[in-house]
Amino acid sequence: MKRSEFVNEIEKEYANHSVYIGTGNGEMLYDLTVADIIRMEKNYGDKPPKRVNQVMTFIGKQVEAGVDLSKARAEDCSGMIVGALRRLGLISKTADYAARMFQSDKTKPIALKDLVAGDLVYDKQSAATHVGVYVGNDMVIESKGRSYGVVKRKLSAGPWVVGGRFDWWEDDVFTFHRNLKYVAGNQMKGEDVSVLQKRLNELKVTTIALAVDGSFGNKTDEAVRAYQKANGLVVDGIVGSST
Repeated sequence: MKRSEFVNEIEKEYANHSVYIGTGNGEMLYDLTVADIIRMEKNYGDKPPKRVNQVMTFIGKQVEAGVDLSKARAEDCSGMIVGALRRLGLISKTADYAARMFQSDKTKPIALKDLVAGDLVYDKQSAATHVGVYVGNDMVIESKGRSYGVVKRKLSAGPWVVGGRFDWWEDDVFTFHRNLKYVAGNQMKGEDVSVLQKRLNELKVTTIALAVDGSFGNKTDEAVRAYQKANGLVVDGIVGSST
C-alpha cells in the first residue's frame, strides 16, 4: 500500500465536505437519520443535545450555502483516519482507534520537521486528544470540530506538536511538479524541496550534509550545482526534468 493512496482518501474527505460527528468513522452522511446522529453523539460522551445542535446547525448552514453534501461522510478526528484505513483494507472493518491509540499503538513518533505526506500529526506529545493527516506542502487535513467539519490548513495553524508514522507504507516514486531553484529573498519551500535535500545527502554530493528543512537556500543551490557539474549537466542550479 502506498502513502499516496491513503493521502488521496483523506483529500476526498476535504473535497467532499465531510462533517464532524462524534464517534463517526466515515459513514455516508445521507445514510444517517437524526436519530442516528443523536445516538452517535450520545456514545461520544456528556452533553449530547448541545453537540447534536452544533452538528445540525453546521449541516444546515452548508445546505443553505449550496454545498454539495451528497458524498460527505460523518467522522470525528480519528474517525476520518479509521474510515480511510478501513476502506483501504489496512485495518478490519470493525477496528476503531481514538487519537491517543493511534499515537501509542499504531505510529512511531517523528518530529514535525520530518513529516512527509501520509504521516499523522498530534496535539500532544502523548495521550493525544486530536489528530490530523499531513498531506504535504505544509498542509494538514483534519476533522476539526462540529462547527467546522473537515478542513485543510497550514501545519503552523493547528495545535500540532509531534508527528506519527505508520510502518506499512511502500515507498512511492516522488514526481516533481515544479522546477526547483534558489530565489534570493523568497526561498522555495515544500515537501519536494525536502525530498531533493534528502536525495542530495544520499548521493553525498557535498562533504557536509544538507539540513532537510524543505527550504531551498544557498547550501541546497550549491549542492545542486555540484551534482550537475559532476554529471555533465548544465550547471544552472535548476532542478528541472534533466536534473
